[in-house]
Amino acid sequence: MRDLPELAALLVGPDPRLAADRTLGFLIARSRARGGAVLQLREGEPMPFATRDLAAPRLAEAAALWRSQHTRLVAGKVVSSATGLMVPLRDEGTLVGALYLEDGGSFDEASVMASLLTLTKAVGSRDHVETLATYLPAVPADEILREQMLAALDRNEWNISKVARILGVARRTVYLRLERYGIPRKRVPKTLS
Repeated sequence: MRDLPELAALLVGPDPRLAADRTLGFLIARSRARGGAVLQLREGEPMPFATRDLAAPRLAEAAALWRSQHTRLVAGKVVSSATGLMVPLRDEGTLVGALYLEDGGSFDEASVMASLLTLTKAVGSRDHVETLATYLPAVPADEILREQMLAALDRNEWNISKVARILGVARRTVYLRLERYGIPRKRVPKTLS
């Protein structure tokens, strides 16, 4: 158990956002949540660090839950609401972020301690700021939107309706973007839930 912080730091590696995204996906699946987000504290406000299958209104609710329950989160307590639950991410007693799971079924903090430590290390890392600062100006906006579209499609088994809801657009818009970005439509067999 003493090696968990070192293991978490190794899992984060050179790309903290990617590590947070993968860990978030694992925690969503494990708790049978509909979606989730990792929030980071920046200038006193909760900001999204990584999100998966979480609509914008739910993200706003997660930020509101953070603000209303900040004292409990600082104390290290898990906070529940009607729409989900929030788990504090604390680094040496200091609140650095929170994990939000929408409509999560079961969540046992002790059984996912390594995952929570990985998220804590990822959120607390400063490497992602430098990486984004050099990456984003060099990449055209269309390429970023194309990658976002591909990621959403892959995460949702190419379910166009679900991707449209997540992105907040009509299905027709998703089809038009597929054509615009030159993405061939895939037929993916659905997994058993």
